[in-house]
Amino acid sequence: MKGMEPEIVSWLLSQKEIDLQAESIRSVEDLKMKNRLYSERFARPVDRALLFGFIADQVAFAFLAGFSAALQHLLPFLKPDSIAAFCVSEEGGNHPRMIKTRLESNEDQASPVEGWKINGYKSFVTGAEKAEILFIAASAGIDESGNNMIRLVRLDSKADGVSIKPLDQLPFIPEISHAGVSLEQVRIAEDQILLGDGYSEYVKPFRILEDMHVTASILGYLYRQVVDYCWPLSVAERLISLMLLIRQLAAMKPDSKVLAIAFAGFQRQLDLLIRDLESEWLKVDKEKRENWFRDAAILNVAEKARIKRVEKAWASYGILVRDEWV
Repeated sequence: MKGMEPEIVSWLLSQKEIDLQAESIRSVEDLKMKNRLYSERFARPVDRALLFGFIADQVAFAFLAGFSAALQHLLPFLKPDSIAAFCVSEEGGNHPRMIKTRLESNEDQASPVEGWKINGYKSFVTGAEKAEILFIAASAGIDESGNNMIRLVRLDSKADGVSIKPLDQLPFIPEISHAGVSLEQVRIAEDQILLGDGYSEYVKPFRILEDMHVTASILGYLYRQVVDYCWPLSVAERLISLMLLIRQLAAMKPDSKVLAIAFAGFQRQLDLLIRDLESEWLKVDKEKRENWFRDAAILNVAEKARIKRVEKAWASYGILVRDEWV
C-alpha cells in the first residue's frame, strides 16, 4: 500500500551527498538536543537509534544513542532527552544472586524518617558520570523460596549519599565513560521504587533490548558510510533490509522465545555483512577506519549471554543446539 514505508527509512534514503556536520552527535549534550528535536517525529526509540547512529560522529556515540534508546523502550515514562544509567553489575556479576545492594525500609531500622534507604556498590555502570538519573537494581530481601527479591529504584544522580568514581577506559569506544557507583544511606521515597519484579520485568528484558537498539544504531552508522564514501548500492540494500527487520524485532515482547531465535538469525546476517565490508573500509579516511576496527568489538561484548539466550529459546521447543550450529 502507498505511504506504508517507515518514515525513518525514507528519511535515510533521502540523505545524498549532504553536509551533516551541523547535525552530528559528538557528545552526550548533542544526543539530548537531538532527542528533543526528533522525538515527536520519530516516536519509536528504535527509529531514533537508527537516525542517531546515522548522524553520530563515531561508533562510540552511535552506541550511546542505541543504549539510551533501549532504556527509553524499557522505561517509556522516561523523557526522550533524559540521560540515564542502568546500574546492575556488582563485583560478583549481574545474576540476581550476586546483587548485594540493599533496599531497606526505615521502619525496619527503627528510624524516625519515613521511606526507604539504599546501600551498596555497582562496579560497572555505563555513562554514570553524565547521567541525570540512575536506575539501581537492589535486593529487598529473600523470599520464602530463598530467592533474592530484586527491585528497581529510580534516583537522582546528585542525591546525597551517591558517589560516582570513573573507571579506566575500555580498549574500545573510549569516548564513553564507565564508573563505579557507591550508595551510602541514600534516602528513597516509595514512588521511586518501580512496580514489579526488578529482575524479570527490567534487568532481564534490557539485555536483548540493548542488543537490538545498539545494533540499530550501528546499522545507521554504517549507512552513513554508504552516503559519505559511495559504498555500493548492494551494501545499501542489505543495510535497509536489516533496518526493516530490526524494527520488526524491536516491536516484539523482549521475553519472546521466537524473538531470541529470530534475533540470532539477524545477527548472523549482520556478521556476514560486516565481514564483506572490510574492503569498503579502505575507502574511508584512516582515523575513522582504524576507529571502526577498534570499536566494532562492542557488538561482541555480550556474545556469551546471547548464545545462552538462543540455546534456551530452542530448548523451549525441544530442540538442543549442537556445537556446529553456534
